[in-house]
Amino acid sequence: MKKVRKSKDSIKLKEVNENLLQAHIIGKMGSWKWNLATGKVEWSKMMYDIFKIDSEDKSIKLEDAIENVMHPDDLHIVRAANAESFAPDKTVQYRIIWPDKSIRYIMAHTGDVVKDHNGNPTYITGMVQDITNQIIKDIELRDSEERFSLMFSKHSSIMLLIEQDSGKIIDANLAAQDFYGYTIEHLCKMNINEINVMQEDALKYERRKASREENNYFVFTHKLKSGEVRTVEAHSSPIDYKGSISLFSIINDITERTNMEILIRKERGRFKNIIESANVGTWEINLKTKEVKLNSRWAEIIGYTLEELHPFKVDVLSELVHPEDLKITREMVRKVFSDEIKFYNIEIRLKHKNGEWIWVEVKAKVADRAQDGSPLQFSGSNLEISARKKTEIALEES
Repeated sequence: MKKVRKSKDSIKLKEVNENLLQAHIIGKMGSWKWNLATGKVEWSKMMYDIFKIDSEDKSIKLEDAIENVMHPDDLHIVRAANAESFAPDKTVQYRIIWPDKSIRYIMAHTGDVVKDHNGNPTYITGMVQDITNQIIKDIELRDSEERFSLMFSKHSSIMLLIEQDSGKIIDANLAAQDFYGYTIEHLCKMNINEINVMQEDALKYERRKASREENNYFVFTHKLKSGEVRTVEAHSSPIDYKGSISLFSIINDITERTNMEILIRKERGRFKNIIESANVGTWEINLKTKEVKLNSRWAEIIGYTLEELHPFKVDVLSELVHPEDLKITREMVRKVFSDEIKFYNIEIRLKHKNGEWIWVEVKAKVADRAQDGSPLQFSGSNLEISARKKTEIALEES
């Protein structure tokens, strides 16, 4: 029974040792043991790999081999560490130079000093790890953060760094200082809630959307130090900044643009009301795509609904025009297209849905031209004048 247990323990110990060896290989860690009684130093295989020393060459003295690969600027670090070999739990970092002239970064750690039953030190253990990859990553990260910091502070766009959970402003650039009227130092003591007039809970919800990258474009109202409110668009994305996730926000003041859009919408509404009150049918033709846009009154004049005419083709126009009026219509279109005249105003007949001919006054012009002068957009209006024309014809016949 004892033999079976011993066998199982041996298997477990072997597995532990194999796992430990694998961990050392993955982590590029080597270990050493210094027997103080014999002066012999034992190295693990990874130690030889780290220092690029031939483990089969027994003529090599390990202390000399290490000094040979040591970076000259770091020799004093290693020598000072060796002088304090009996100081337990000591860690130093230095560089070595491989045969291919590449520089590797090493972290060395001295473990506990093992003593015998009389309290005399018997051996010392230690660990050495190649941390080059981590150092390179740290350097690249530092360089990246420095480049970001320089871009951030000097950029002409308004920029803020915001804690995604609390909304605290971590950093602001000079453009933000100029825009909001607060110093950068003061901005960094503020919460975005003090600037954004949106309700706090709603704003927190928007920050969460930005941090989860569900949405990164927002339109907010921000309050300046002066009390003035401005409409801004914010492009916010989560970034890893100094070890934590923050929201990097680029702010654009769109107050004037928003005001102009409001004004345009009002003007369009006013123009629409004028058109409707004037009982005028309007039309637009994209001469490149042949797309035709009509308002409901245009269709109503000839007895149709827009749905009945959809999709409306340009060729249908000539089918609606009275044969006797086609010549003058085409001549006017040719002149306005060639820029001989800026617009035309003619009276023609169009065919009604019920088969009758109704009179309309057509006003038209080229609304847009290409750089070479060729027409791109053709638009105009139709006003029904059937009643007036009947009166004129009656007067002429009397």
